[in-house]
Amino acid sequence: MEEEIVITKAGVGDEVGIAFVRKETWLATYPNEKLGITKANILEKDFESKEKLEEWAKTIKENGLKDRFVVCAKHNGKIVGFGAGGKEECCNELRALYLLPKWHRKGIGRRLVESVLQWLGKEKKIIVKVAEYNDNAIGFYKKFGFVENRNKSETKIMPSGKVIPEIEMEFENKGIKGSCP
Repeated sequence: MEEEIVITKAGVGDEVGIAFVRKETWLATYPNEKLGITKANILEKDFESKEKLEEWAKTIKENGLKDRFVVCAKHNGKIVGFGAGGKEECCNELRALYLLPKWHRKGIGRRLVESVLQWLGKEKKIIVKVAEYNDNAIGFYKKFGFVENRNKSETKIMPSGKVIPEIEMEFENKGIKGSCP
């Protein structure tokens, strides 16, 4: 029997679970020996501070009403993953997709992405930024029809100064062209 996962719009109180999932998935995904990025570097990030939790709580309070949307995957009421999207002036963005490793390859990431893409709509191009060495994520997004574009993406800079280089991938909606700066 398959374990039931409920996909739901993030609500009040979900910020703690979201911050935990984000931290755990960063620890599982972003350390990179070649770039000298360690788990200790990742833990320097501000995942679960009071300020970060307040930011998430504000986003959740306005969830879907303005330009941000967050959806959670829950198992027995506990957050095991989340996706987030943002509507920008020039294009829309799949801003986050994080899923605890135990829950990979069960269709949950696909369901989260589909929820965010549905909310983002079809009036603008959609982009996603991915660590250039995260081959699993790049392959995952390609299955949705995202393609690497030529735009340089900003990089994530860790508190230690270590850099996670990113690429930008885009998903064209209704043939709309153009790029976000």
